[in-house]
Amino acid sequence: MFAILSTVAVLFMICIVSYCRTVQTAKRTLCKSQMHSLDVALCSYCFAPVSNYPASLAELNPIDISPLVLLCPAATRIRSRIGKPGAVSEDFGKNLSEMDQFSDYIYVAGLSAASPPRMPLVICPPENHNGRGGNVLFTEHKVLWIGKPDIEKLIDWT
Repeated sequence: MFAILSTVAVLFMICIVSYCRTVQTAKRTLCKSQMHSLDVALCSYCFAPVSNYPASLAELNPIDISPLVLLCPAATRIRSRIGKPGAVSEDFGKNLSEMDQFSDYIYVAGLSAASPPRMPLVICPPENHNGRGGNVLFTEHKVLWIGKPDIEKLIDWT
């Protein structure tokens, strides 16, 4: 009887670990997808006659992007404060005025569509992903997962 219970307990622990990894991978993938959506909005801003990316994310057209895209699915910092006094307003996601202040991502302003490749444009900090690393949107429209030591160098550089 004891052997059966211990076997079931071990299998249960394996299932829990597997589930947690799956959830983290799903959040990382959704973060990457949201950064791609942000890239599309930034590119639509850069059409002629404008060649530079916006000075702040609040300059983006609300038709091109929802402010909710700027909340990393792996981060709980903003979602836990929505609707509480002195925090994010209840209508967050309906306007762009709070975009820069409450975004989970680090936006590197001052770049243009003609910037050299491999320049980080948007960085998702490691604290959003349990300190393991973060997604980075580069100027050549690629979103890559970067481990913690390398992403901290990028953040320090910006």
